[in-house]
Amino acid sequence: MAGRLGLSTLASRWACLYVLLFCACMHHSARRTTAADPVPVRGVPMAANTVKPTEPLSPQDSFKVLHVREGYKVDLVAAEPLTMDPVAIAWGADGKLWVVEMADYPQGLDGHMKAGGRVRYLESTHNDGHYDKSTLFLEGINFPNGIIPWRKGVIVTAAPEIFYAESTTGTGKADVRTPLYTGFKEGNTQLRVNGLRWGFDAAVSLADDRAL
Repeated sequence: MAGRLGLSTLASRWACLYVLLFCACMHHSARRTTAADPVPVRGVPMAANTVKPTEPLSPQDSFKVLHVREGYKVDLVAAEPLTMDPVAIAWGADGKLWVVEMADYPQGLDGHMKAGGRVRYLESTHNDGHYDKSTLFLEGINFPNGIIPWRKGVIVTAAPEIFYAESTTGTGKADVRTPLYTGFKEGNTQLRVNGLRWGFDAAVSLADDRAL
């Protein structure tokens, strides 16, 4: 029974992840292109053939274009403006949903790699599984892309370092930021150290496509 419950909970969480990222990415991409911006088709001259992106859908309208296997359902747990530019999430033992936002992708806030990533956590004040409160925990992070709750705070991957952040004042805002490991290469923002995951051996694993 415990194993079945765990698998059911895991499946539900993955479904929530898909909807969270889907709704956010629809709006995220819309900010970078509009219906008036033509998109070139490979191998076809721009003047001869262009494809115009569709307008972004509201979170509610997004459900009309989602198709899931029979027996499954999708619920909306969060959408803009509670969170924007999400690239990684992790649940805490207290029910908080921690979100890493890479607002500085792809070339920084100023086009010259100025750090602007954020970490925030979402809460369901009605305990109904739908998040309605958002708290900005930390900002000004260099292209953050991974997060995992640990002790009284979170561990975040943000090359060239992996750091620990915590709020010790009770405000919900991080006032402690401690580097745990450093030396990870930066370069391509899509190939940096990421993917923090607990293992069965109680160790935390991660992915890095670039050598130290």
